[in-house]
Amino acid sequence: MSLIWTRHDLHYHGAGLWPLWDALNRAYYGGHPMLDSRFVAKLIDYFPSPHGIEVLSGHADGDCTALMLVMSPSPVITRAYKPSQAQLSLTLLPPGAVLSPPSLLRTFPAFVARLDFYSLDSKYHTGLIRADGPERQLSAVNIAIDVHGTFDAYWCARPKNLRKNISRYRNRLDRECGSCTLRITTAAADMRAAVARYGFIESRGWKGRSGTAIHPGNRQGNFYRDVMTDLAASGQAIVFELVLDSEVVASRLCIYNDDLLIILKTTFDEDYRKYAVGRILLHDTIQYVFEHKLSSTIDFYTGATKEQQDWATQCREMYHLSVYRPALAAPARKVAGVRQRLREFAARRA
Repeated sequence: MSLIWTRHDLHYHGAGLWPLWDALNRAYYGGHPMLDSRFVAKLIDYFPSPHGIEVLSGHADGDCTALMLVMSPSPVITRAYKPSQAQLSLTLLPPGAVLSPPSLLRTFPAFVARLDFYSLDSKYHTGLIRADGPERQLSAVNIAIDVHGTFDAYWCARPKNLRKNISRYRNRLDRECGSCTLRITTAAADMRAAVARYGFIESRGWKGRSGTAIHPGNRQGNFYRDVMTDLAASGQAIVFELVLDSEVVASRLCIYNDDLLIILKTTFDEDYRKYAVGRILLHDTIQYVFEHKLSSTIDFYTGATKEQQDWATQCREMYHLSVYRPALAAPARKVAGVRQRLREFAARRA
């Protein structure tokens, strides 16, 4: 597909940007919850780029058919805007269309040598991933669960060790601490308190010690509070909590629609680490989604370990990608080859 690209400051589009953004998201990705304008606009509000944010618009036959958010951290490098709270690239592309990377760079001044993308999803961003020329790097293996049939059928198909371990963890928790219950929060009016409970748990753990935890008093906490509240107003946010004697010991923040439920955040009380309460909650969360038919897919958007892949019915790749000016493409590939060989050498030595 041949697109004509234009580049404008974020505010150039005014109020018209987000309705167009949501229309493309619905048309291409079925209204992907993490690409919903309510999520993306809140990202920009709470985590603005110090370099400013621009919108790349791709046009075909006079219609805007692609949108990307970019920023320029240096005079010669531009990259897609993607705070860590976004688990995939904030990029809307026509499905199946293979794009021309040089045409993207032509929208920038001649001294801009490289355009970087992070966390491109092989399910949605094939137009960039399959394009000729860019340097492509596998960034993660993501996992998902197809919510079809019954939970019992899904669970029986999991590896024997996983099923045995979850049963053992739950029996130990019941025996030593008492039985736990699953609490569900979906009402917008209750999201502030649910996100605050999540933040208090996370802040007491290693993320609190490293300064990366969400908390009711910090910017991350405010972001998730607002996102969860906004999406709950349209029935698209849910919090799963594992409760033991009125105490929350594990929590998961999720956003969803009929097609896709995304686990945004997960935490557990480290005082209960030996009981694997986070895994018990994951089991109960999956069971709830199956039994209530919330979505047809549960997506984790994580760099999955082998242990995490045991929960999945499907895996797919996520990629980082760099687009170079044509004159720089060959040298860049040589550098990329050297870097890859060094990584392989280091892996063999590990």
